[in-house]
Amino acid sequence: METSPIPAPGPEGIKWNKIPGRAVLFWLIMVLLAVVLWKMAGTSSKPAAPAAPAMTYSDFLNQVDNKNIQAVTVYPGRNTTGVRGKLRNNGGEFATTVPTETLSALTDKLRSQGATVEVQGGSGGGGWNRVENALPVILLFAVWVFAMVRRTQRRTAGK
Repeated sequence: METSPIPAPGPEGIKWNKIPGRAVLFWLIMVLLAVVLWKMAGTSSKPAAPAAPAMTYSDFLNQVDNKNIQAVTVYPGRNTTGVRGKLRNNGGEFATTVPTETLSALTDKLRSQGATVEVQGGSGGGGWNRVENALPVILLFAVWVFAMVRRTQRRTAGK
């Protein structure tokens, strides 16, 4: 029978310096942390609305008040919501950004005027989004535990 490459815990615990591949584990955690941080830096809280001629929010509200909106597509975001649509009079397209908290009243007003409202994107994904958002905290905690274990071992080894 072969002996296990991982030493059995002794009275002072597992000797981490005797575990094969601990450097690989450390670098694997570092690479995962870098990937997560890169992904977080790459994501934007701004909604991703397709390109169209820009319209200011004030002009958009004037067009809504004048009942000149034929159709809109809404791209929800955290703080702001992208809106892309088509005007009734000249059929021109536009894109603007509106505060997310005004979205409900705005869509009700547009629907009462006969405009079609479509919602794209949103916050789908359910549980995976929670895991994805918690992953950096989990990785930082794992690195912290790893550092504390090494610190404790160095103190006990010096005695």
